[in-house]
Amino acid sequence: MLVVVLAGGPASARGDSDIFTVVGLPVDAEAETAAKARDVALARGQVEAFRRILRRLTSRADAPNLPKRELSGIVEMVGALEVGDERTSATRYLADLTVSFKPQAIREVLRGAAIPFTETRARPVLVLPVLEAGDSPRLFDEDNPWLEAWALHERDRGAMLPLLPPIGDLEDITTIDARRAVAGDAGALAAISARHGVGTQLVAIARRGGKASGGAVRPINVTLAWHGALRRDVEVRPFAPVKGEDEAAMMARVVAVIAADLEEAWKQETLLRFDEEYRLSAHVPITSLAQWVAVRDSLERNAMIKRFDLLAISKTGAQVELHYLGTPDRLGVSLAQDGLTLTRDDDAFWTLWATDGARARE
Repeated sequence: MLVVVLAGGPASARGDSDIFTVVGLPVDAEAETAAKARDVALARGQVEAFRRILRRLTSRADAPNLPKRELSGIVEMVGALEVGDERTSATRYLADLTVSFKPQAIREVLRGAAIPFTETRARPVLVLPVLEAGDSPRLFDEDNPWLEAWALHERDRGAMLPLLPPIGDLEDITTIDARRAVAGDAGALAAISARHGVGTQLVAIARRGGKASGGAVRPINVTLAWHGALRRDVEVRPFAPVKGEDEAAMMARVVAVIAADLEEAWKQETLLRFDEEYRLSAHVPITSLAQWVAVRDSLERNAMIKRFDLLAISKTGAQVELHYLGTPDRLGVSLAQDGLTLTRDDDAFWTLWATDGARARE
């Protein structure tokens, strides 16, 4: 029997928020009256949203040093506040908040604290969770708790590295199966990638280790095999059970650890370090004015680029000088998220290619 794991459309259509917005933050407060409880809940919610935004943009190592602000200062940084699913009693208030912050205000807070941060969000990665069970690897089978753990993982809708499980509907099931995923079948991976509108797939293979005895939870080894534009490598990680957890709890914990570690690694690749400022001149091949406008828009919204100067432009190309933060490698990673590839030839000349068309402004 096959099972549909996750409701909703393909990865590209699942409505993730921007990086300066916290979506669906639950708030709950009690006070003498419902009106006072509402004020308390909204205040707590904005403070918590501010904390989450700072943690989202910065590395783990800087968590203890993140700046704090009084409520009045935080409110001034809020660009929009939406309240949903309100529930009240005589003394209690519950709701879900969506809090959008002014990007420049958040940048100034972090720069003022001299804390490196990132604004480079990776394109979504499609995770294909395969459970190896003897000679019958499982992907969309009903008896795949590993897939269920990924589907139930509570992801941050503004995550800097969005990790999305497959939908598990009939089209997914007929596009790829466990054996082709494990084998890295290029055709099947390209098809599932096209269906979900992603450029990278992560085949996460879980293997139970040891011998089961007396109902004990067995350790698992997880192989992370990357395919596509973002990465192409393989990593193996062992995980042991924690006392008192069953297999479902263990797998949920492992998914959370892997997701957090992968996002942290992405942040380390893209952190803005303000003591590293460089410039380079690059040729941009173009075939139309519309293509140049798309490239220009991508450069303007790239957080690593402080400014760029257009030195020359013709029907076939443009010459730009980029003033940027970080290293060329980090700049290349950041630009790639907008469909741009930065290359350097043997003569040290840089070329900026619109590999799949710079993305339109979102």
